[in-house]
Amino acid sequence: MVTTMKNVNSHLYLYNPDLLTNLIEKLPTMQKFSWGKFKHQRDLKGIQTSLEDFSEWFEEELNSMAAFSNPFQRNSLSKNSIRRETVMISKRDSFSENKISECIFCKNLDHVISKCTKFSELSVNERRKNVLNLKLCFLCLKIEHMSNKCFLKSRCGKDGCRGRHHSLLHVPRNEQSQNELQSLNNIVNNQQPQNESQSPNNLVSQANLCASFHSKSSGNETKPVLLRIAPVILRGPAGDIPTYALFDEGSTCTMIEEDLARRLRLPGPVVPLCFQWTNEITHHEDHSRMVSLDIAASRNPQKFFTLKQVRTVQILQLPSQEIDVDNLNEKYPHLDRDLLASIRNAKPELLIGQDNCGLIVPRNIIQPQLHQPIMSQCKLGWTVHGPTSETETFLSHVTLCCRHLNDDKLHEIVKDTFRLEAFGVKIADNVIKSIEDKRAVEIMERTLKKVGNHYEIGHLWKRDNLTLPPSKTNALNRLYCMERKMDKDAKFAEEYTTKITEYHQKGYARKLHPSEVQNNKNNWYLPHFGVANINKPGKIRLVFDAAAKSQGVSLNDFLCQGPDYVPSLISVLWRFRQGRIAFGGDIRDMFHRVSIIEEDRCVQLFLWRGMERNHSPDVYEMKAMIFGAISSPSAAQFVKNKNAASFEDKYLGIVCAMEKQHYVDDDYLDSCHTIDEAIDRIRNVIVVHKEANFDMVKWISNSN
Repeated sequence: MVTTMKNVNSHLYLYNPDLLTNLIEKLPTMQKFSWGKFKHQRDLKGIQTSLEDFSEWFEEELNSMAAFSNPFQRNSLSKNSIRRETVMISKRDSFSENKISECIFCKNLDHVISKCTKFSELSVNERRKNVLNLKLCFLCLKIEHMSNKCFLKSRCGKDGCRGRHHSLLHVPRNEQSQNELQSLNNIVNNQQPQNESQSPNNLVSQANLCASFHSKSSGNETKPVLLRIAPVILRGPAGDIPTYALFDEGSTCTMIEEDLARRLRLPGPVVPLCFQWTNEITHHEDHSRMVSLDIAASRNPQKFFTLKQVRTVQILQLPSQEIDVDNLNEKYPHLDRDLLASIRNAKPELLIGQDNCGLIVPRNIIQPQLHQPIMSQCKLGWTVHGPTSETETFLSHVTLCCRHLNDDKLHEIVKDTFRLEAFGVKIADNVIKSIEDKRAVEIMERTLKKVGNHYEIGHLWKRDNLTLPPSKTNALNRLYCMERKMDKDAKFAEEYTTKITEYHQKGYARKLHPSEVQNNKNNWYLPHFGVANINKPGKIRLVFDAAAKSQGVSLNDFLCQGPDYVPSLISVLWRFRQGRIAFGGDIRDMFHRVSIIEEDRCVQLFLWRGMERNHSPDVYEMKAMIFGAISSPSAAQFVKNKNAASFEDKYLGIVCAMEKQHYVDDDYLDSCHTIDEAIDRIRNVIVVHKEANFDMVKWISNSN
């Protein structure tokens, strides 16, 4: 930026205080402090500060930070040895063997825990359990850090073991599997589903923590890429069941196999589910249920977390994987065998997606090189994922990188600036892009028909053959709340009752006979409420709450929003100011002037009994399009435009007036150069709208 200003001979801009202030505001707190000291020294000497000075200072800051941020590489290390070094290193006195501190196990002051006799007399499993409970490092047995961040680079060495743990915590290989098996049995209280194999191999595969997988394909070839799969413990009304879970950042929902959900006896309503992959491939689970359950890592079974809005599917068909920690550790020494264990035939029955991302987001990451497996830790334990084969040679160092992108906000500000500058200038793209919009247009083209003096149209369903959950209870509870409000406010009760009576008289709604109220699987009862406008006292707009949820879903969840046919307000206003004679009007009750086809009216039921409280509420059916449905604005505009297109040859310019001069659905603004043109335009608009049962009212003009 400084170079550009110099090249265009705009040296005065280098002393722009506003630009300099904006740049300083984007600095971190420590850099702001450093800049303040730099500028203060210049102010004391009477030297004016410019953007060029800021640029030179900032470059010096970057060079200073790079001096201690670069990873330190030692050529003396062997080819296969890898060291893990963090960016910030803080040496503590607690790592000095010359300084004797209190034994954290027995509380004596004359020795440390590694020299403690009482600690040494315990079994290996008891020592490991105490180290975990005391939150000590597995390598140096000290506090305030874990073994993956320990400064000691030594190995166990006992019985030739090269594991990164203290020799007091060494477990012989022939005993390790049996200990982990016994640990798992203690965790789940020997509860094993009857329909699963009781073989030791099966139990061990469920007990061990996930690490680097060696899954065999049908061709007996090792899979080169590992998925994030970890052993977990699921808890439901039937107890605890160990299984495997796949952490999938690309999924928007969490799913569990129906068989496992039944074994856990998880309750939940039936909510249809639709999967969508690339190339518009979809799959429907009409009998999917929405359940909740608790989950814990196999290595930490005392701490459970809640999984919410988990969807059941008949079968996930996720790939199974295997892991051999010893073999992978020799090839990739950064894979810590103390945190990982071997598993076999790990087939996930649970997929955790982004709706529960707090449990699967990595909080610690270890990756020496770009194309090596990553060792990451989340709230459900350590996992290994990524490629397991590479052609590049190892470097003699390991870098732990934690990068946070803080420029997202700046990026959004720049995008907003460009969007503001293009406001009213950029040509709107009217091409229908989404599959949902294409389906909505197809439904409107297929169901639109004129009956008498008005149009009928169908609801814009997201897919066919839907099954809606029961909703009458929710609508009944909302009615009781409305009735309590009416009992407290007599004026509101009178206005609300008058509005519903008006709907009935105008034919927008009709009362159903008890014999007409059938147990249709797609019946949907809509809660309703009144919205008052302070500028229109005494007038209430009746709104049907299609966003109200029943058993976790609403009517709007099953409807497409449809394309946006409303022109931009800026374009309407510019054309409105072109002519000398300006005028405007409003379509009265535009939504209610369009009817819904008979087969779709079963989702527009509502309950009402007026001011009477001595009988059950009556069931009404809305025949007209309702306020509150997400599809109503698009469908109403579609009807208006289709009606105008049918009169294009008869009335000159009527299509442009009807499609491009209406905004917020029912408001109309236009202008002409002469009074006669304005009168003809207004008459044509009234006549054409009348053909679709749209009533234009509230005309206003700047001409008498």
